[in-house]
Amino acid sequence: MNKILCVLLMFLLMCGGADADVKVGFLEKLNTTEEEYRDLLIEDRKHIGWNLLSDSHEGDENFIFFNSLLEMQMALIRGDIDEVALPKAVAEYMLNTSSELAVSSIERIRTVSFALGFDMDNAALRDRFNSVLRDMKSDGTLSALQIKYLQNPGTKEWGPVTTDYFEGAETLIVAVTGDLPPIDFVAEDGRPLGFNAAVLADIGRRLRMNIELLDIDAGARQAALVSGRADVVFWYLVVRDVEEQVDVPDNVLLSEPYYDWDKFMYIRKKEK
Repeated sequence: MNKILCVLLMFLLMCGGADADVKVGFLEKLNTTEEEYRDLLIEDRKHIGWNLLSDSHEGDENFIFFNSLLEMQMALIRGDIDEVALPKAVAEYMLNTSSELAVSSIERIRTVSFALGFDMDNAALRDRFNSVLRDMKSDGTLSALQIKYLQNPGTKEWGPVTTDYFEGAETLIVAVTGDLPPIDFVAEDGRPLGFNAAVLADIGRRLRMNIELLDIDAGARQAALVSGRADVVFWYLVVRDVEEQVDVPDNVLLSEPYYDWDKFMYIRKKEK
């Protein structure tokens, strides 16, 4: 009898202690399904050491895609998912602005970059942006903006980012999601804030173009470009040295990267 009880106890402990079926929230990827994305990350961990899977779960994550950061955060608070995975600067901002969240783990990955997305037929505009981005790198502007907006995120009051107006100049519609504060960030009252808005304002001044912002969901990025609703979209998760980009459809052109990072942070709801 004791042996049977011991076996049952061991079975229950094994089942209860396992991290199987851990649900992890990610912002939606446009070029893959949740299952394909999970399989890709598991293969990358095995063969090239790109670790976007939490070591604490031993690869047992099930990914859940969300259309917006707010939707994903509310799912975490409700308990619909166990964790969310975000760039470290974004995760730190969320931790600094919410007392309900805590860190699960920090995972180092291969270099990931932020870039700007354009429609395939708009290569000339992409090339103009690339020229300006190279100038901003060489004169130290990009580095200065990263220090201002991305160091100790959530602890500074930056104020709204303003863009110059040029009489008679071309107006560019730039889509933002606000899903990656303090990088891609739109305040509740609609004001553009944070790093991307500051980069965009400087690009507009250098190109002498007027900038108009369009607030969209993450999943609508491709549609905004293809339909002509937007000329430019802030794009993220551009992984270097990978042939197939899981978040870049074939009809989207990307600019040169303007911000790199190499750490993902898993965030969970605090235990009461």
